Amino acid sequence: MREQEVIFSIVVGGFVVAVLFVLLLLFLLYYVRNKNRYIREREELRSKYQIELARVELEIQEETLRQVGLELHDNIGQLVTLAKIQTQSLAKVVSDTRLPALQEVISKALEEVRRLSKSLNQENLARSTLAELIGKDCERVNQLEVVRMNLLERGTPADPGQQRKIILYRIVQELVTNALKHAQCSQIDVEIEYFKDALAVSVRDDGIGFDAATASDSPKAGVGLLHIRGRLQLINGTIELSSGRQKGAAFYMRCPMNQ
Repeated sequence: MREQEVIFSIVVGGFVVAVLFVLLLLFLLYYVRNKNRYIREREELRSKYQIELARVELEIQEETLRQVGLELHDNIGQLVTLAKIQTQSLAKVVSDTRLPALQEVISKALEEVRRLSKSLNQENLARSTLAELIGKDCERVNQLEVVRMNLLERGTPADPGQQRKIILYRIVQELVTNALKHAQCSQIDVEIEYFKDALAVSVRDDGIGFDAATASDSPKAGVGLLHIRGRLQLINGTIELSSGRQKGAAFYMRCPMNQ
């Protein structure tokens, strides 16, 4: 009898320990699962916040550019037009060989103001393809006769949609401007490549380059890349960069066409 009680106690004790172990294991699994879900939800919220922030920044930027474009067209354009008319009137009463050259400069300035005004207005951007918009920027850069800017299209051209087009175009503008200001390059190449379900845009220069591994550590460069990535998130796009000292820089962007 005594032996049976001992065996019974051992069995019950073992069963209790096993139950406690199972309960502990279930608790740990529940804790880990909830912790992972919390981390995942937090990351999703952070990602949604970053996307919404990028969307708001883009809307503010486009509205600001629209206002600047209107200001250029209505005020600066009017002043340059007035200067052109005055020089034409002056040429009728004054014989000066320098006046034709001055008139040409003013005419070019007026043309540039009008083109710049159009490039800042989203309504005007809607009427052109991505290649046409970048092509016009190529013309402007090449007129400087300092840096050569080339555009190449590959694949069958397709409409990526208004939002993708504007976001990619603004990013290309920013990358080209940075190359002109900082890269000390002689050539900038922009390539648009159309795939069946995706669009890729690359911007390359032959300038002094930079250390790509530490680019994000630079406050100025880091913020710029962060903003670019944020804008690309709006269209489910990505960006990769490749550069090195005295090796130029290359930026490769890719986004789906139908998402």
